[in-house]
Amino acid sequence: SERLGRQANDNGISRLLLVNKVDHEQGDVIERVNSLLEGIGAKGVHLQLPIGVGPEFRGVVDLLSMKAYLYEADSGKYAESDIPGDLQDTAQDLRLKLLEGVSETDDELLEKYLDGKELSSDELKKAICDANRQGKLFPILYGSATRQVGIHQLMDAVLDYLPSPVNEGSLQGKNPVTGEVEQRSQDPAAPFSAYVFKTIIDPFAGKLSVMRVISGELASDMTCYNSNKQSKEKIGHIFRLDGKKQEPMKEAAAGAAWRDYGEVLGSVIGRLMAQVAGRNTAPTPPEFTLFLPADAIERLDEVNRDGVGRALLAHNLGRFQESATLRRSALKNSPDNSDL
Repeated sequence: SERLGRQANDNGISRLLLVNKVDHEQGDVIERVNSLLEGIGAKGVHLQLPIGVGPEFRGVVDLLSMKAYLYEADSGKYAESDIPGDLQDTAQDLRLKLLEGVSETDDELLEKYLDGKELSSDELKKAICDANRQGKLFPILYGSATRQVGIHQLMDAVLDYLPSPVNEGSLQGKNPVTGEVEQRSQDPAAPFSAYVFKTIIDPFAGKLSVMRVISGELASDMTCYNSNKQSKEKIGHIFRLDGKKQEPMKEAAAGAAWRDYGEVLGSVIGRLMAQVAGRNTAPTPPEFTLFLPADAIERLDEVNRDGVGRALLAHNLGRFQESATLRRSALKNSPDNSDL
């Protein structure tokens, strides 16, 4: 968490923090979160108060609306209710810190708060979203993914507190012809550009590419320019992802994530796609944090060299196409680069 937090700070990435597995925690969860924030040099604002910890975790208190959301056991269903009596004082204290922290990020809001005027939920949500985009503070929520507690509130928070790509402004990229750095607006009306951020190896469908459409629109059977391979590639069918479900789509506009089947899947992850006409500018890809654990694969003898190579290519090396956080290289003492 600390490594990812520092990287997000360096790249100016908006975020919200979800404390997962609260049903496994013991003791003061909020205090542990505050210690984590100090470690990554970030200022957080608690938007929720967990109702119970460990096996007793059953819901959250929304500190903006001052309402409690109690969940039925492992069903994902919840009901709105009043804050439990034993949490009233704690909720009031956290709400006061919330109001103070959020109002400090906006001069008009601070003046209104100091004048003793009530701050509406809409005003607070807008201020939190703006402060998040500017890196001033980050929302903190609580939940349990396996028991489906707090997940509905997490989805609402994504809409309320994470900025739209349109609000992020233009992205920089290199023109594949001139090599000059240009700006690309994240607008459906702009020329098409997309970034393939993940490849899924499916045993039945083959390689599936998941891409983010940065600008413009993508359509089935559309011919694009692969800036990594410097060649034209044709898009196959387009699907919208919904968990494991795949909804066929005719086109995809900027700001969405889509899955594509077709000849374009022959390329590797991290490729940048752009419109063919004029070989338009493609966005600069992000740098990913590498996964720290490492493994070495070494053949037992010369007889097993070819077998190890075939096995790696058939199974293990496919994983390196799935994630940009994985790297592979030959061992230093491998004379023919056959040991990884």
